[in-house]
Amino acid sequence: MPDRRGIAGTTLLVTVAAAALTACGSGTSSSAGTSSSGSSFSSTRSPAAAEPSGPEPYSTQAFVVPLTLEVDTWLTSVTPEEDSAHLVYWSAAVDDSRVRFLVPVVTYVPGTGSPTDPPADFVSYLHSQPDFQLEDEAGTEVDGRPATVMTATSQPGRAEGYYDGSLGCVSSDAEIDDPVGCFGLQPDRELRLAVIDLGDETLLAWARIAKDSPDAPELFEHFETMLSSIRFR
Repeated sequence: MPDRRGIAGTTLLVTVAAAALTACGSGTSSSAGTSSSGSSFSSTRSPAAAEPSGPEPYSTQAFVVPLTLEVDTWLTSVTPEEDSAHLVYWSAAVDDSRVRFLVPVVTYVPGTGSPTDPPADFVSYLHSQPDFQLEDEAGTEVDGRPATVMTATSQPGRAEGYYDGSLGCVSSDAEIDDPVGCFGLQPDRELRLAVIDLGDETLLAWARIAKDSPDAPELFEHFETMLSSIRFR
């Protein structure tokens, strides 16, 4: 007669081994499921839209300065939210950040409330404003055109609207407090700003993010890569 104790012992060992294998498999699955990227700028597009693994070209349609540039997946779409005569812009899903390209029609010197022609020497104008804070300034070129890149914001403590329009507006009819028509250096925002000299006019391009955001360095790095891809047509 077979030894029932031996059979029972063998069955117990098989059961324990199977349970151990199951536990190991479950642990592996759980660990894989909780891994994630530490970057705030992983693709912000939907899975269907995010299939391309790298930048995609975009050519402006209505902008007065025709250009083509590479749009990477840290922006929400290859197609900008606006492509009009004097403004092109995209959004990124980090700290309400934006990337804008503006050819100003008028500019409001801070505190004046009166529109003027955009300064011929825009960099000198920026430096002439005592309440502007300009850092990390460097000369460069954008597709062969002279440019100056800087990090820019403004001093707090002024009345609301004081800095509105201090970069410029899309038309002479735009209201100075129109958030999609007039743009300025605001104390709660930080910009990586490029001033590009086109001869007869100035092209302003910037990446905007909340002041003191920990994501600012990465946003600004992406923006400067985008600048380097610009080709004027």
